Amino acid sequence: MSNRRQPSSSSALPKLLLSTLIVVGLGLVLYGVANSMGWLPNKAGKVTAKPSREGRVAVPRTLMSLKAFEKVRREDVFDRELADESYFWLPKETVESNPDWVTSMDQIINRVMARDKGKDFVFKKSDFLPEGSSTGIIAGVPEGKQGFFLDVEKIPGLRFLKQGDRFDLIASFPKASQGSTTEYGLLMGGIKVRGNKPIPKDGIRLLVKGGTMVALTTDRSMTTQGGLELSNATGSGRVSAGRRDERVAIAIDPAEAIPLTQALGDELKIHMVAQSGQATEAEVKVAEINLDDLISFPANSVEIKAFTKIKASDLAEPLSNELRRYYFKPGLADDNWIPNANDLIGKTVSHDIEPGYIFSSADFLPDGSLVEQVAAFQTITSDMFVGKDSKYINAVAARDFEAGHPLVENDVLAAGSLVQDVTPFQAITISDLVASKNSLWVGRYAAKELEKGHLIQEEDLLPANSALKAITPFQQLKIANLVDGSQSPWIGRVASCEIEPGQVIDETLLCKKGSRPSVSAGIPAGMMAVSINSDSIKGLNDLVMGDRVDLIESSIVDLRSSLAGIEVSDALLASGNRQAYNQVVANNALVVRKQDGQFVLAVRIDEVTNLSRSLVLEAELVAIARPDQLNFQEESGNRSDGASKLKSDIYPLSKIVVTELIVGGQKTAKAFRRVDDE
Repeated sequence: MSNRRQPSSSSALPKLLLSTLIVVGLGLVLYGVANSMGWLPNKAGKVTAKPSREGRVAVPRTLMSLKAFEKVRREDVFDRELADESYFWLPKETVESNPDWVTSMDQIINRVMARDKGKDFVFKKSDFLPEGSSTGIIAGVPEGKQGFFLDVEKIPGLRFLKQGDRFDLIASFPKASQGSTTEYGLLMGGIKVRGNKPIPKDGIRLLVKGGTMVALTTDRSMTTQGGLELSNATGSGRVSAGRRDERVAIAIDPAEAIPLTQALGDELKIHMVAQSGQATEAEVKVAEINLDDLISFPANSVEIKAFTKIKASDLAEPLSNELRRYYFKPGLADDNWIPNANDLIGKTVSHDIEPGYIFSSADFLPDGSLVEQVAAFQTITSDMFVGKDSKYINAVAARDFEAGHPLVENDVLAAGSLVQDVTPFQAITISDLVASKNSLWVGRYAAKELEKGHLIQEEDLLPANSALKAITPFQQLKIANLVDGSQSPWIGRVASCEIEPGQVIDETLLCKKGSRPSVSAGIPAGMMAVSINSDSIKGLNDLVMGDRVDLIESSIVDLRSSLAGIEVSDALLASGNRQAYNQVVANNALVVRKQDGQFVLAVRIDEVTNLSRSLVLEAELVAIARPDQLNFQEESGNRSDGASKLKSDIYPLSKIVVTELIVGGQKTAKAFRRVDDE
């Protein structure tokens, strides 16, 4: 017998669930139809009715929190489901007593919010930025201002300000900088200005005047209601840890951006001073200084060294490039101060100028003043002095000058003056002279030692036809020997004597034309030259070339020795055995040349033999100089009788007569003195 399969309990469960869902669905449909038809009663058991709007005005309200610098959307102020309930229905008297409330929806939608606004608040005209403003945080920067972002830690207290709050930022300088020298402009009672704002002269500097708060931001949020609002929005546990991420956006004058950036970069201590929210616009203007009533003067912003020219950059503030100026009340300004910056640029200062100095004409070097030290005889160039059109360009300093000295006529060398020392017989070149191009002295030779600075005169130079070098006797004159060079008429002539440097040459110093450059050129006609050692003739060393002399040979005659073997008479013996004898060997001889102990003498032809014999026999010769007057008389023919010539002594033996006697066949000889000589 087969068993029948029992139905499973699990198969019945889906059918039950399906049935239940069908029943619930039908119930919901019936409830919806009944509710829409109004068949069902309300919770209170009454039908809802709209409240009365009589005597009331619809005022738009915020349906959600709105962020600053974003546009208002329609759904932010009007909800279709709420319809009229999107408004505040307020008494007409209340609305009229608040004329700044915005009651028109058209004046709200697509307007940019000026600040954050919470839910369920009415709108004020001040809640919006001007029509046409862009969205974003930059929209909160007022016209004429610039947005500036900085970390909240840089300036304590700034994060607690709300959008629109006004403040000043003041920086205190480090103590080390407070010992700096007071600027001249401040010392004289001036007001220093930057960005048309006065800068205090104490240790405090006003960086921002009348700045406004825009917003406080982090990487995730932004508020115009200050740091406390941001703390509540983000939670106290996250604010202190994320404080370093907070930044403030402030609105400041464009001229204040650079000094504020500099102060932050220098890590100066900056203080925020909040202005009263109750101050009126008129009160703020009264506290400001009206610069239009003051007189301004430019000043330098950096130190300027003495003898340097003022540049435009010297007058500009290093960071802003703004002209540094000081403002004075009319009674405090000096009449000599220069008010125009153009009158300063290019001027050369006469002394060191500290920053902040106000210039007068006495602070500048006049045209023609030196801007650097100049040594004596140094050429003055255009960059050495003030002024480009000065007559002293390329002039030569007459002595040493310090920088700042104003040049005058006597300070420079006159044209034709020497700029360096010149030795005797040195040729003067272009580089030796002032104004040398057209100088008459170029190529001339100095006659003596001339020091630099000396103004050359004609007597300082060698005259024409002068010898430039020493010329020895019988030397042929060359171009290099003569001052006139190739223009000299003496080129090729032979010197007859020693010619010293600087000596003027004429015919008396030269041999006849056509003479050869040798000793023979100095031998007169009818004479011959003999070379003699100076030791051979006494007195020869004292002579010079051109001297005229007589040569005498002196000897002793011994009668006994000469008359040996001859009987001498008693009378002859009585006259002495030894007698002196002087013989003229040469008469009116000419010293032709004297050099290194050797003499060249010119003697007559008939005297050459006797002179040579005396020299060979080493006879004792004596030179007797003849006076120049006597030589002149003989050469000119004034004494033709020859009385000026020396004569030889009578030879002693010529006065003796020897006779021979023959007695007894013996021959004897006996010497007697001539009777006519006794």
